[in-house]
Formats: sequence, structure tokens, C-alpha cells
Amino acid sequence: MIYVDYGDDMSFRIGTRHILIFAILLVMLAMFVMVSAHARPMDEQKHVLILNSYHESFTWTREIVGGILDTLHESDYILNISVEYMDWKNYPNEDNLRRLAEYYRYKYRDRQLDVIITSDDAALEFALKNRAELFSNAPVVFCGVNEMGMDAIVSGHDNVTGILEQVDPGDTVRLAIEAMPGLKKIYILYDTTESGMSSGQLALSTLKKIRPDIEGISLNNMTYKEIFDTVERIESDSAIYIVSFYSDKDGNSMSFEQLCHMISQRSKVPVFHLYDFTIGHGAIGGSMLSGRLQGEHAARIALRILNGESASDIPVSREKTVRTIYDYKQLARFGIPLDRIDPNSEVINSPFSFFDEYKLEVLVVLGVIIILTVLIVVLVIYVRRLKVAEKKLQESYEEMEATYEELFATQGELSVKYEEMKDIQEKLRQNAYHDSLTGLPNRLSLFENMQEIIKTRKDELCALLYVDSDNFKFINDTLGHTNGDKLIVKMGKRLSAILRKNQTIYRLGGDEFIICYCSPRSIRAVEDFAQKIIHSFAKPFTIGGSTLYVTVSIGIAIYPDHGTDTEELLRHADLAMYRAKATGKNKYFIYNKDLQIAFEKRMKIEKNLRGAMDNNEFFLYFQPQMDILDGRITGFEALLRWQNPELGFVPPLDFIGIAEETHLIIPIGQWVLKNACMFLKKLNDMGYRDMMIAVNVSILQLLQENFVDMVLNTIEESGLKPEQVELEITESILVESYQTIRTRLLQLKEAGVKIALDDFGKGSSSLSSLKQLPINTLKIDKSFVDSISTGQIGESFIDTIVMMGRKMGLVVLAEGVEKKEQIEYLIKRKCHRAQGYFISKPMPEDQAIVLCRDWSNPLVKETV
Repeated sequence: MIYVDYGDDMSFRIGTRHILIFAILLVMLAMFVMVSAHARPMDEQKHVLILNSYHESFTWTREIVGGILDTLHESDYILNISVEYMDWKNYPNEDNLRRLAEYYRYKYRDRQLDVIITSDDAALEFALKNRAELFSNAPVVFCGVNEMGMDAIVSGHDNVTGILEQVDPGDTVRLAIEAMPGLKKIYILYDTTESGMSSGQLALSTLKKIRPDIEGISLNNMTYKEIFDTVERIESDSAIYIVSFYSDKDGNSMSFEQLCHMISQRSKVPVFHLYDFTIGHGAIGGSMLSGRLQGEHAARIALRILNGESASDIPVSREKTVRTIYDYKQLARFGIPLDRIDPNSEVINSPFSFFDEYKLEVLVVLGVIIILTVLIVVLVIYVRRLKVAEKKLQESYEEMEATYEELFATQGELSVKYEEMKDIQEKLRQNAYHDSLTGLPNRLSLFENMQEIIKTRKDELCALLYVDSDNFKFINDTLGHTNGDKLIVKMGKRLSAILRKNQTIYRLGGDEFIICYCSPRSIRAVEDFAQKIIHSFAKPFTIGGSTLYVTVSIGIAIYPDHGTDTEELLRHADLAMYRAKATGKNKYFIYNKDLQIAFEKRMKIEKNLRGAMDNNEFFLYFQPQMDILDGRITGFEALLRWQNPELGFVPPLDFIGIAEETHLIIPIGQWVLKNACMFLKKLNDMGYRDMMIAVNVSILQLLQENFVDMVLNTIEESGLKPEQVELEITESILVESYQTIRTRLLQLKEAGVKIALDDFGKGSSSLSSLKQLPINTLKIDKSFVDSISTGQIGESFIDTIVMMGRKMGLVVLAEGVEKKEQIEYLIKRKCHRAQGYFISKPMPEDQAIVLCRDWSNPLVKETV
């Protein structure tokens, strides 16, 4: 209450001011007490492991990890957080689990974990089975697991809790019906996985219960091409609902975002999706499962455990982790007004609103204006009441002037902030359109620029050159990723240095670059430019004290002959680049339609190759090797063969390269060595003891850290002696990778294992350098053996090889011997051994055993 006495002394007595000051002091004291109560020390560091089933490139996994990390970082704990990815979608096998267990055993052997957070089924199962041995027997909090998966995995385990992945496609079905009153059909797309089938059938049954008059049509067990063809024919009174589709019936796969984007481009009707990260990629919206919410909820449970609760006492959460969200652009595209959707929904990509964009600033200014208005009103009241108090009135005017000055100062600060925001926006744009490592324009920049080029230069040629190094992965594996990044930067600078007018470079990722060549004079000009790029890489790079010779392969696609949009041109240039690599590398290749056929064949081989070992489709043939002088069989070379139910017999040349690119050659090579040793042990047990078995090995096998142990353990388990096994390495591998694999070859040789140099003469090694190589056997390439009796230069080369090999104490073996005059020539030159059709073709195991039993010298047979 304010009491005013209008006396001669114009005195005033104000009681409210004291009350207000006292109240403020009380509030400050209460806040201090609350802060003190909650600011308990968290000095002890907590160790948290986040174990993910899939690779971090999988958006669902990134969303979960982001939700977990954001929630954990908001806590008061001092946290040591480790994030691991099992990459189970790409490597769903026991070998991957074994290697992960070895890696985690080493990594976490001295670390006491306080809690483990897992995402999806594979990580939960792995953590529960191995936590006692690998992870300090820590409590487990799971997410991304449905109820069926939880019941199967968690049964029999304690100290585990989490949040279920509650999939309810019915919510989105209801929202679709509300948003589209005239809806007559819903096409529901799902794959044949267990989760896909259950979610798809649930969506169909929910639709039938809610609106039996709306037809639910299942899109299941189809190829991507069949899906896209169907989508383009869908009627306008329909909608599409993608429940879960990661791979088609041929085993081809693409990300949820890419599939949603491609279907949306082709569709004339709205596309709904089960997962929220497809918003912005063509999905219109709906009630969508959120990986981020899953991660946030799991992290909150983990914090309860870190705060002292037992995981066994925390019930499994069945809270729905969904967002009701829509894309305004898609709503506008299909003419769906906002009043048809749930008013509590999130809407993204809505038109620019000054109030929404600068809401805080507007509210601040509005608040200042309101405060000023109130002050002015109060001052006016006081002025009217205190007309006689001229001094007080003057002071009030001075206070008003000071307030106005503060307002103008605030306006200046807002102008500075606005300029800062413009700078930030420019930096964000720079980051969005440029590669962070090289500073070159990125994929997004390529797509936008190409769209403008195609739009404005419809009748002009435009070439995309897909440039990829031929040996970057090997350099990256041997010199490390840091030096690999330095090489990529230097490659980008070298390519940029040769660009001219109408030529722009982009980095796609890794060692892949795209050069856009607009308006070339002719196709010949594009080819000349590609050759110029190849010549520019003749000069070596110097990285980390090492001199690196890098070659590139280039694929070329021409607009409009090879495609009318960027995606198609890029895909065709990629195919042409792979053909350039397949035909010898360090060259360029222009796309043609035959490449698509070859690509589809390769994809079919790769798909079937991934299951070939589990389906027991591999088998071995054995080709005998003969001592030329006494006609005795000295051993066999094991040769891999593949018979597939769909493809039939697949030649090694068609699948070995693919096996190396996919790293499947590592388990396949181990299988070959094991079965070859078992075959020789069987011959030993039958009395044929003075024989060897030769097995080809790949560079990828040699680069494995456990390669030596694997070979020696396999030989020991088979019951053979190391001296009975010979590993064949091609000359090019040994020369190019010698410094990397030298130590392993020396270890094998010292243990008694024989090393053979295969296809000698085709590579770049010299006879004088053979002394430095840890080898026992030289195998003369068939191309030189074929020259015998034709008078070609190969005969003198064979003479030199045999003579040098004998002087150095090496065994010399001639491959591809098919004629009697060839073997007679080799006998005269005192070559040690021979292998080829003249002696015997490769044969299965039972025939090889018969051959040993009934063997007679083919020279003797010829003579008879």
C-alpha cells in the first residue's frame, strides 16, 4: 500500500518498496538453498558403453546414439562414454562376433563399466552373452528391440532392462484416413523379414478394422523395379504406406531414405512411412517411430542405474516412442490443408514466418514496449497527481530520456547480432555445399549445379567423369587413415590444377571425385581430357616420407546420351569406372548399355556369393604336379570351384575378384587351406607321404594380422607338417606389397611353410632381385611355356629362369604344359617340375586319389 500526504512539505511515505525488496531477498535465498541442495558433487567418473548392432551410416542407429549422448551429456555425472558399432547388417556371421569379442576383450580388459546401453537385437544378445567376460558384468539397458525379440534374448538373464520398440502402424493408417477423406486404397509396402512381415500384416489388419470400405493392397516380395513400376500406376484416390523395406526379393538393398525419396518422385499420391528420419526425403508424415526418442528414454533409464537403482528393479518400459510429424511441402504438394491433421502434430518445411523465425527477439522488443508503456502511464498518473512537484516531474523526464537511450542502444546491439547471424548462415551454407576435408564442392553442390545445367543447356553436351584411384585402399591400410586423408587432399589439388573453362570438380567421398565438363567440342575432347587426367598422375606423391605412385580409373557418362538426370548419369559413370578398373586400371571407359548387363550379372554373383559358404556350394579340384626327371607326382595344387543352384557353375575369374572386393576371400581362403590340408592328410594316411599341397593366397589374406597364426594352426590341426604345405603368391602382389607382408612371409618360411612365386615373368620383378625374396619355388607362367617350339623369345627366358633358379637353390615349376615337345624341352633344360593338361587336368578328390593309385609317367605312356 502507498500512502501519500499532500501537506506543505509535500511528504510521501512508501511501504510497498520495502515489501518488494524483502520478497526479492526471500526468493534469492530460496534459490540459493535449492542450488546448494542439488549441487552434490559427482567427482567419481562413470564408464558407459553404447553398443550398436548396426553401422553408424544407418540413420536409425545415428538417431538412437544422438538421443543417448544428448541425454547423458545433460546429466551432472563425469562420464567416459564409448560408442561401438557391430555392423551386423553387413557382417551377420559368427566370424564377425568372434573378432568383435577378441577386439573388445583387448579394449575393455582394464576398464570397469558401470552400464551398457545396446541398440537393436544383435547388440543386446552379444552384450548379455559376453558381459561377464568382456564388459565387467555391467547392467544392460536395451532399446530398438520389440517384445518378441526381448522375450527370446533376455530370457534367463538378470540385471537387464530397457524400452521396447512399440511398432503400431495403425496410428499412421488412422491419420492417413483423417487427412484424405476421399481415400479408397492404401498400398502397404513391406519386405519379407520377420519384422517387416509382422508390421505389414498389422497395418493391413488395422485398416480392415478401422475402415473395411478402404482396400488394403500388399506390396511384398517384389524387386525394386517392380515396386517403382507399380507406384507409377497407382490411382489418385490412393496412398502409399512404407512399413519396413530394406531389401527386395533379389537381395538388393537401399536405405529407407533413398527408397522413400525414389518412390515419392515417382508417386502421384502421398507416401507415409513408419520411421521419422524419412521426413524430408519424400514422406508426408504420420505417427512415426523415432530412434532419437528411443535413445533418450534408454539414456534416462541408464542414469537411474548410475544413480544407484538396480536394473532388475526397473520394469521394461512400453512407452510409445513416436512423433506425429508432417512435411509441409508434401502436404502442399497433395493439397491437404493443415486443419485435416492432428493439431498437436509437428510440421516441418512450413513457409517462412517472421514471428516464428525471430520469436524471441519480437517478444523481447514487445516486452520492452509494454514495460515502457506501463512506465509512461505511471509517470503520467504521477505527473497529474504531483503537478506541484516540479522537481519530481523533471526527474521523471530525465528517467524517461535514459530509458529511451537504453532502447536505442539495444537496437544497435540487435543490428550487430543480425550481422553475426548472417555470417553464421553463410558459414553453414559453405559447410553444406563443400567437402570438409578438401574444401571442394560436395555431392549436394553437384546435384544442384547439374540440375541448373540440365535446365539451361538442354541441347548441349555435358560429361561427368568419375575419377577413382586404383590402389587407395591398400595405401590407406598400410600407411594409416591420416596419411590417406593427406593423399586425398593432394589428389584434389592435382585434379583442380588441370581444370579449364567449363570444368568443375566435386568430391563424392573417399577417393572418389567427379569432374563436370560442360559444352565440350566433341566426345573426342572429353576423351582427350580423360587421358590428360591419367597422365597427370604419372608423377608420384610424397606422403609422410613415402613416395607413392597412384593411378586412376575414369568412368565417363555423357548428357543426354547416357541419362537425363544427375542420378542416372552418376550411376552410369560409376559403372564405366568399374569397367575401366576391370580391364586393367589406369585408363578411362565410356558408358554403354552392355555395362548395365555386366553390372546386374556382378550384383547377382555377389548376392549368391555371400551365402555360398553357408550353403556348402564350394568344392576343390586338385591338379597334380610332376617331377620331370623321374615322372613322380610330387603334390597337387588345390583349385577352388563354385556351383550355385541359380547361376550354375561359376568360373573362378568371374567371382574371385568380387570375393576380394567384398573381403569374403578371407573366410573362403581359410576354408580352402583347411580342406586342402585335409585332402593331403588323407593321402598321407593311405601311404602317399612324399607329397605337398599348394594353395593360392590373396593379398587381403596376407594383410590380416592373424594370417601367420591361422596358417600354422590350420596345418597343425590337420596333422600335416609345415614342410608339406606351399602357399602360392602372384608376382605382382609380392613386388607391390613386399614391405608390408615381408615379415609374415619370413615367419612362415622359418616355420617350414614353402612359398611359391606364381605366374613368374608377367610382373615387374627382376631375376637379380629374387635373392631377396623369401621364396622356395618359381612357377613359370603358361604364356612362356606356350612359346616353346614356336621359336619365340620365351624359350631363352625359360632357359634363364631355370639356370638362375637352380643356382639359387630354388625349385622351378613350369605351368600350363600341354604338349610332349614342351616337356621334352624342359627336361633338356633340367627344369624340376611341371603342371598342366599333358600330365592331368584338375580333378575332384576321389579321382585324384585314384590317380595316385594308378599313376604312370605320361612320358612312358607316350613312348609306349
